[in-house]
Amino acid sequence: MLDTLKGKIEGLGQTVLIDEKLLPQLKFIKRGEFSEKRGSPTLKLIGELRTVPITALKVKEVVVGEDIYRYRASDVCAAVKKVLSRKFRVGSEHLKAWKLHEPRPLRNPPNKLPFRNKFCEYKEAERDYRYSRKWIDFLIQKYKSENEYKKLRKLSTKNKVNQT
Repeated sequence: MLDTLKGKIEGLGQTVLIDEKLLPQLKFIKRGEFSEKRGSPTLKLIGELRTVPITALKVKEVVVGEDIYRYRASDVCAAVKKVLSRKFRVGSEHLKAWKLHEPRPLRNPPNKLPFRNKFCEYKEAERDYRYSRKWIDFLIQKYKSENEYKKLRKLSTKNKVNQT
């Protein structure tokens, strides 16, 4: 049994741990499609397997099932407004901010799917973008300055915003 999250192979009463740097390189092949000359690269175990003291293993916590892109534009605006105590509306300040800072493409849906970066992700099933807490934090940090907030408010929402 191969656990790609923990980098562990279990079987025959033994457990083999795989270095986390190798995990992204693992590829699976279909039964009967293995070819040493033309096939995909495979993981080869070369040399001896040795035991290591438990203290040499580092613990890595992997969060499974948590969607960091869970905030709708209205949620983003409510969070920013609450912290800054200023107007921050979906069709105005938020629209101008994402056009200015480009956390997402101007096109809806984006040309290339799946679309994801540290600030947002396009949710195909919902045909909409969802934002991360990092986007909210970025907006709060950027627009806590009265001058930056005033500049944002003066921008037009019509077309792509020039960053001059």
